[in-house]
Amino acid sequence: MIKSILISICGFIVAGSSFNQVHDNFLLKWNKLSRESMITILQSKDLINERPQYTQMEVWVNEICPVDTAIVNAANLRSLFLKAIDKKVQHVKHWSVIEAKKSGEVTILINTLVCFRQDSADVFYYTFNTERGEWSCVDYRKLKLNGDGLLIQDVKVPMNRGDNNFIATVTDFELHKILRLFHFINFSIDKKSNISIVSRGGV
Repeated sequence: MIKSILISICGFIVAGSSFNQVHDNFLLKWNKLSRESMITILQSKDLINERPQYTQMEVWVNEICPVDTAIVNAANLRSLFLKAIDKKVQHVKHWSVIEAKKSGEVTILINTLVCFRQDSADVFYYTFNTERGEWSCVDYRKLKLNGDGLLIQDVKVPMNRGDNNFIATVTDFELHKILRLFHFINFSIDKKSNISIVSRGGV
């Protein structure tokens, strides 16, 4: 289902640009694509029964994906995360990011970086420290994963048939190109998918 509404683009990083310029351009493009992906989902007839849940998620996506240049350049969740993982992805061809938000008495933000190798992946788990205003890597695992992205297969299942108790935005990258992006509401990710395997820590 999601293959028909995945957001895909070509690379846009300009050789010779400063780190800050590359970082800001990359972040702005990622934010715009995230918003466009949500609009596409909300307009999809295939997901009309899940529109109320996606409408609620849209508020969060718009909050963490500013497209105003002045706001993008300021410190925000995505900007800080990109800076935290910069050295880890510099020489990785295929990598993915899961941005998860688990709501409850306390809202928990967990970002996961997946760096794909030939027959495995290095997986880094980050949580956001509100007191320090930074992302901290709290766990690392090497997992056996097939493929070179988390969205190369159709992993979206109807609401309440998945096992994720969080909303998530998942993005696949190739070097500095954004290849695929999709948003998932609660309990809509196939439990057999690499996203679920990674989120469970390989269990």
